Amino acid sequence: MNPSQTIRDIAAIANNPVVKQRLEELAAEFEVQHNQQNNNFGIALGMAQNTWEQGLDDLRADFIARIDKLEQEIRDGQQLSDGHHGEILKRLDLVIAGLRDGH
Repeated sequence: MNPSQTIRDIAAIANNPVVKQRLEELAAEFEVQHNQQNNNFGIALGMAQNTWEQGLDDLRADFIARIDKLEQEIRDGQQLSDGHHGEILKRLDLVIAGLRDGH
């Protein structure tokens, strides 16, 4: 339903020129308000999307930083056998590479 068009349709059949003019003005006002609401909605939606995307980017960066810190702690602090230690580091490298590539 298009309120502006409905009002214009009524204006088209109005016999009184003053009523016809006022109905046309009312239809124009409805269109202005409708366009402003659409613009406001588009702006709000864009802002929400930007905020969401920034939040995801921040979470991803934080997660990668934590993984990097854990990797460094493993490299610096654990006394594992070379074979086992190397396997853990390989797996961590794969996880980190996957995260950095966006997978």
